[in-house]
Amino acid sequence: MATKQPKPRKPRRKKPRAGKIVDSDEPVWEPLLGLARIYVDEFMWMGEIELETGARLQAYKHYWTRRYLHLDAEGKVWLYREDGRYEPLVYDLVEHFNLVVRWHYPGQHQHDCEVRVERYEEEQREKERSQ
Repeated sequence: MATKQPKPRKPRRKKPRAGKIVDSDEPVWEPLLGLARIYVDEFMWMGEIELETGARLQAYKHYWTRRYLHLDAEGKVWLYREDGRYEPLVYDLVEHFNLVVRWHYPGQHQHDCEVRVERYEEEQREKERSQ
């Protein structure tokens, strides 16, 4: 008798959170070391952001591409939105990381992120329609 396979859960978009920069004297590298140890020397620590929930994010800027990577203490990635809020990453971490470290042309990062989010949302709508 075949066992029933559980349905894969859809990633849910979580509510974006407002954040503010807080004073920090010492850089915090642990979240980046846990995510991408071999790329640490390609990043600059830019500061710490405290979300309205009290969670803290570390902001790292890639040395060459000037793109930001925001990580919480657990190593989860957060996206910065144009409205000044942060939301957790709900799609492929590897693809997002590659967007941060690859350099194509100035200003492409914002476009890449917007295209990726649009593509993800369209895929989710297609999945919902097909079910």
